[in-house]
Amino acid sequence: MEQPTLYTDRLTLRLFTLDDASDVQRLAGRKEIAATTTSITHPYKLHMAEEWIGTHETFQSVLR
Repeated sequence: MEQPTLYTDRLTLRLFTLDDASDVQRLAGRKEIAATTTSITHPYKLHMAEEWIGTHETFQSVLR
């Protein structure tokens, strides 16, 4: 089922794409984040973010 993209005045809610991989890597790969979870390693490599995006139909918000 195709998921809609939702828009508000302040943000866009849409599915992740591979173009988001560098942002996922940068945010999820922070040492403070990795220390709070067993599923994110540090360092978190770009290919790991790409694999995660490829296996999850997950929404992300983008500030407008």
